[in-house]
Amino acid sequence: MLRSLCVGFDHASKVMQRRACDRQGGAGDVWAFGVTLLFVFRLVPLPRGTWKIADVPLDKRVHTMMSNWLREVQRVGEEVPTTLSLLRSMLAMNPKKRITASQLVNRLLAKLPHKPLHGELIV
Repeated sequence: MLRSLCVGFDHASKVMQRRACDRQGGAGDVWAFGVTLLFVFRLVPLPRGTWKIADVPLDKRVHTMMSNWLREVQRVGEEVPTTLSLLRSMLAMNPKKRITASQLVNRLLAKLPHKPLHGELIV
């Protein structure tokens, strides 16, 4: 299994904020990918201002900025159109209710018009 990557806050989930990066696993990666897709679909803007996740516990102003952005991501995630149900399942705030990477891949493969050929990605 791939270990989760520690990345800048733009792609860090609440799970990643609460635990050491190497302990939280794929649930945070799925959430971060979902947030990235929110940007791709232009459903949420990039965080405003220039702040670093490392400053969150040190600076109340930065903590407030991050919290406001997370609330916005959560609100938008809950309002994702039903046509993007996989995206909505990627953004579940509870990691135990969030779709796993394997489930995501399998659901996407099931939508393909053909069965994967030998050598294609199969999970």
